[in-house]
Amino acid sequence: MAAEIEPLYGALSEMANDIDQAAPFAAQRTVAAFGHQWTHIPSGKFMLSDPLFKGDVERIITEEEILIKSSWFPEKRVLDAGCGGGRWSYGLAKLGACVTAVDTNSSAIAATRAALEELKVEADFLQSDLETLHTKLPHASFDLVWSWGVLHHCVSFTRALKSIAMLVKQGGLIYLYLYGRESIDLATDIRIFKDRMTYNYLPTAEARDAFLLRMASGDERNIHHVHDIYAPLINRRFEFVEVRDILQSLGFRDVMRTIDHTEVWVRAVKGDDDTVIKTYGLPKGKRPYWFQRQ
Repeated sequence: MAAEIEPLYGALSEMANDIDQAAPFAAQRTVAAFGHQWTHIPSGKFMLSDPLFKGDVERIITEEEILIKSSWFPEKRVLDAGCGGGRWSYGLAKLGACVTAVDTNSSAIAATRAALEELKVEADFLQSDLETLHTKLPHASFDLVWSWGVLHHCVSFTRALKSIAMLVKQGGLIYLYLYGRESIDLATDIRIFKDRMTYNYLPTAEARDAFLLRMASGDERNIHHVHDIYAPLINRRFEFVEVRDILQSLGFRDVMRTIDHTEVWVRAVKGDDDTVIKTYGLPKGKRPYWFQRQ
């Protein structure tokens, strides 16, 4: 019987991770998962609750992630597309950027608003999916659209990317972090998908909490990270060349993998004006990267 069920999991995984339109069951569970996360388990390693990360986030953004000098950021209009708990909005605001934070979940907007209140800076907030964001900000034009760990969870990757790409001004930057196919082969991915299905369809909240604690080896500090792995049913993975080609088709140039890793960190310039890169670009950082800290 188990052997007969295996192809079903493969088909369900394919439906959940369709690049153009995730299956409704996966979309519903994924949106709900992040709503739960930012309400109930917002703290964790490399979040704003982590003092080492919080104190280093500006350097992480500039010297390891996007590779743009900190002197570029003051007064720049930056869209945090999928702000989550607000860690990147916080860092971008500390760098002096004028931040617009967007997320599909009200709990994420509330968490980001609370994070930025500490800095006493003005920011704009909008609850919206990314697929239709350009229609809700029709006259907006951003110097930087930042989307870290979000697009691979969206109901439609292609529509979400096209929407946020439209909001980058000519000569502006887009910056993405996406799960990489090099990190996990397809067979392993499907095995983890089976665990995600198990978690999502456990009958009680207590059972789901126990599942996460078990997967975190009993360490409550790692529950936030474990939830990222097992709660969202939409977890697409990409090759860098695949993302590069899509960005180029949307009018971006100088597409660069900013971190040498099996995951995909990518920066690109909209149009042919590469003044920002020539004037403010930084060389690649070196291992160990911030996320490899023990």
